[in-house]
Amino acid sequence: MRRKGCSAVFFAAWLVFCLVLQGAGTDDAAAPAKEAPSLFQEGKSGASSLKLVSGIPVAYLEGTSEEIGQAYGELLGAPIRRLWDGYITVSASMSGGTARLIRESMQMDPHVPERYRAEMRALGKAIGYDYAKIMACNAYPDIYRKGGCSTFAATGKASKNERPLLARNLDFPGFGVLDKTTLVALFKPEGHKPFVSVAWPGASGVLSGMNGDGLCCAVMEVRRGAVTTKGMPSTFLFRRILEEASDLDEALAIVEKTKKVAPNNLMILDRKGRAAVAEIGPGFFQVRRGKDGILFATNHHRTGPEGPPRCRRYAVLEKYSRERKRPVDEEVLKRALLAVDQDLLTLQAMIFDPLALRIHLAVGRVPATRSDYKVLDFAKLLEN
Repeated sequence: MRRKGCSAVFFAAWLVFCLVLQGAGTDDAAAPAKEAPSLFQEGKSGASSLKLVSGIPVAYLEGTSEEIGQAYGELLGAPIRRLWDGYITVSASMSGGTARLIRESMQMDPHVPERYRAEMRALGKAIGYDYAKIMACNAYPDIYRKGGCSTFAATGKASKNERPLLARNLDFPGFGVLDKTTLVALFKPEGHKPFVSVAWPGASGVLSGMNGDGLCCAVMEVRRGAVTTKGMPSTFLFRRILEEASDLDEALAIVEKTKKVAPNNLMILDRKGRAAVAEIGPGFFQVRRGKDGILFATNHHRTGPEGPPRCRRYAVLEKYSRERKRPVDEEVLKRALLAVDQDLLTLQAMIFDPLALRIHLAVGRVPATRSDYKVLDFAKLLEN
């Protein structure tokens, strides 16, 4: 299967559609941030639980694959149904419908590790959904290539007190649903490293996350290049990194050896202050490193034979890093994320602090960069 990335015209059409659904005639950017939607209800399921932390839903999912999947479903069944009915079916209708989504998702299924399949089976059973629907929730980013994210890492002397930091905007058409349903999921899988994922209900894979060793990763879709279904969804590859790797070298080894299904840029940062962008795709793997402690990326491979394309956000980050007046800290990164947000597409903004095991997270309104950042202490969450 070969598919090109979104054209500028098609991407603009998606943005217009988002504006219509979210109320383009209202001043959303000026509206006050909203509390977590009422469909997130605190509760317990075995050793797992769902809590509201600073108004953000945080799921603690612990145990075997089956136990995690069952608890995930029992605690988050209503939000998962909301996303399937109000978001996935709507967005899929623009590109072949849910039938195509499920068909292509299930073509990836034989390549998925059994522990993830067991988790998804238990989740589906808990909420009365076919396994294929749960699989589709995790393969969705590979099949519908609509993302447009930005990342910025600072390490060594470029960062205040030489603390490594990774900032990211997650940009994706939200249709007035995704911006209100961010979920922080803390996974403690039996036999693997604990990790935290910033995503949405129904996602077992990772788009943005950090593990207990302080290894962080954040993905940016690349819109050029082929996509195949002969591999596991990219989000599960990124989850494997957080479950199995302790540092940058181990993470890159996993990425290199694993079959890739879609073009992506994966920003990786470890607590030793080492950062790299893995530029990947089917049959493609290149590593790009920073200069003078600064590394940034958007939605294009910059090491491929075609050469780096023009990107406004990349140019802004390049200029921002060149003209900065002081070492990078959280406030500097917040301004950088604000400078490259994409208005209603910017659903999440976050900064990972791997030494402190903290996440500064802004969600609940669009663009998220204009929301207040809440600090989630991963170390304390692990103690719960």
